[in-house]
Parts: sequence; structure tokens; C-alpha cells
Amino acid sequence: MKERPIQERIGEAVRNRRKASKYSQEEFADHIEMNRGYYGELERGKKDLRVSTLKRVCDGLEVAMSDIVSDAEAL
Repeated sequence: MKERPIQERIGEAVRNRRKASKYSQEEFADHIEMNRGYYGELERGKKDLRVSTLKRVCDGLEVAMSDIVSDAEAL
């Protein structure tokens, strides 16, 4: 079975953490002052993340970047 691209798995990991934090996608994008459309593409794995963008998302979720990467590796 073909492994999914890492950007898709990171997007899913971010989505799972966001939902666990009880944010809607729109609320969270506003919370981290990110364009809602861009954030939605990030969660769908349509964007390759820069490290600074991942840091911004993780700070908003109050999790370490390593947590998101670990979550993504497990998917």
C-alpha cells in the first residue's frame, strides 16, 4: 500500500488536534491570524508547510511541533 504524502498526514494531525481543542477551522484560522482558505488547504494537505508556519500552528494549538510530527508519522 502506498504511503500518503507527509503534508497530508501533517494536515490530518493538525486537524485532529484542532478538533480536540474545540475550534472550528474558521475560528482557529482567525485565532492564529492566518487566511482561512490557506489554513483549509494546509489541513487538506494541499500546501507544503514551512517550518515557521508549522510553528505558528503549533503555538496556536499549544503543542510542540514534535507532537504534530509524531502524530503524522503514526497515520
